[in-house]
Amino acid sequence: MKILGPAALRAYQTGAVKLEDFVGRSQDKRWGTMRHARSLRDILGADEAKKHMSARVSQPAGGSSPAGRGSAGAGGGHLPAERAIRQIEDQIRRNPAESLHAVDASGRVVLSKLGTQNEVVLDPTDLALLRDTIVTHNHPGGLVYLSSDPRSQGNSFSREDIMAASQADVVEMRAVTPVWRFIVRRPAVGWGDWGRDLSPVFSQHRAAVTREFQEAVWVTHTMTQAEAEAQFSHEVWTRVSQELGLDYRREP
Repeated sequence: MKILGPAALRAYQTGAVKLEDFVGRSQDKRWGTMRHARSLRDILGADEAKKHMSARVSQPAGGSSPAGRGSAGAGGGHLPAERAIRQIEDQIRRNPAESLHAVDASGRVVLSKLGTQNEVVLDPTDLALLRDTIVTHNHPGGLVYLSSDPRSQGNSFSREDIMAASQADVVEMRAVTPVWRFIVRRPAVGWGDWGRDLSPVFSQHRAAVTREFQEAVWVTHTMTQAEAEAQFSHEVWTRVSQELGLDYRREP
């Protein structure tokens, strides 16, 4: 999962807009309140939007959630959302290209986006639509291996997956492979700031797991290279979650 969108991102970083500004709302007689994406031009007007077009940008540090919001929103036992997201996952888990889908508490799909074999590109408009939703996507990487290879089971979250989850302030981030569902929920105190709270812990544990797995493969021979690659990301996020108190799990 990748986050891009230079002009809109620059406007967000400088405080000219908020993520929620990218979401428009309208009333439908049948469906009630409907959400749609708004462009930077819609929000600021043509002249102001142009000022952000050529500016140099970097990834935003990410927002935090107010305390006590970890179980609110689309997750937290909302059965329509859980049913809807599982139906989507069963449809996409063996697809050769990544796709991302988000549902709200009622189970309504608020965003579906197709990517490549390696990533789905998200811009700030997408991030605004993802707030307080359950988000799932598929990891097709394991499909290139034979079923006898442990790597065929697929990998857990990438760094970018959880960065997107924290920046978009989702209730729950999920990833599916042909074998596994990986799930992490927003903590009760909120995700915190990616750059300050999450990224350093992730980097620390990633380095530690790398050292340990290299020793297991090349020194003690207690693990094969394929086994190490298959377990690496799950082991990293297991340790990160234990330190930070994240509700992370892997299930069939």
